[in-house]
Amino acid sequence: MISVLLPTRKRPAWLKRAVESAFITASGPIEIVLYIDQDDGESVIAADQLAVNYVIGPRIVLSDCWNKCLAAASGDIYMMGGDDMLFRTPGWDIMVESVFSESDDKILMVHGDDGANGNNFAAFPTIHARWVEAIGYFAPPYFVGDCADSWLNDVANDLGRRRYIPFTTEHLHPLFGKALSDATYNERKDRELRDNPTTLYDRLLPERLRDVEKLRAIMERR
Repeated sequence: MISVLLPTRKRPAWLKRAVESAFITASGPIEIVLYIDQDDGESVIAADQLAVNYVIGPRIVLSDCWNKCLAAASGDIYMMGGDDMLFRTPGWDIMVESVFSESDDKILMVHGDDGANGNNFAAFPTIHARWVEAIGYFAPPYFVGDCADSWLNDVANDLGRRRYIPFTTEHLHPLFGKALSDATYNERKDRELRDNPTTLYDRLLPERLRDVEKLRAIMERR
């Protein structure tokens, strides 16, 4: 089963749109797990109305929110989600599960098209529990905004294990002209200016390469 790990912040209408699109387009059982900041009561109300699982906690860096979701997830396949995504393709879950079922070692990153990057980059990557068990986390727990998805892409590309399949999880981002910037986006930009995640990303290259070697060891054993 796929668990969509989905941090959200003060966007109940966006959250409702994302969650409902996931369930409407899924052909089988899926799970949504949210991370909600403890100052965000409106998202808690929305989550209860949607009847999805959620974790409430302090305001932390975005990339670690996915790890907090993971701790409450029960699936064996995990998707990096966001409240600015929209599932467009019926049966997307069966398509993803089929790719993993054909792999002996499950060391894959599977993704579709986010409406901007096509088959070149996974904005909403999906990995298996075996990948997570090997490296110890779903996402590197360091980044206030960008770079967690790049980390998974770079690791998968180094392994030759990024798999694109033709389904769409559209990224409704202001950068692509698909949404207006709001307080949550503006706060994220301010945090990125302060913490400079790109510089941090470059500095953490040795750790990223260790992830590659841990996963390659599993591939070679199988």
